[in-house]
Amino acid sequence: MPANEYVWPPIVALDVGFDAAVTEPLPSATSPAFVAVAAEPSATVFAPAAFALLPTATPAAPAAVAPTPAASAFTPVAPSLL
Repeated sequence: MPANEYVWPPIVALDVGFDAAVTEPLPSATSPAFVAVAAEPSATVFAPAAFALLPTATPAAPAAVAPTPAASAFTPVAPSLL
């Protein structure tokens, strides 16, 4: 009778071949990965900058005022700039 009845087979692959060399292609200057993709220079002003809002003299939102000194009474509100 064997010492251990529940002998499992090895979990590693035994017939792994290491004879094929790993080869990678050499970098090429004509490869599509090296093609320049930058746009041509332009003196035209971009549309978002042409339609930027002008500065106004609108007053900022008033400071928060609470009837009690509790910090939970304040509700943060972003000021309206338009």
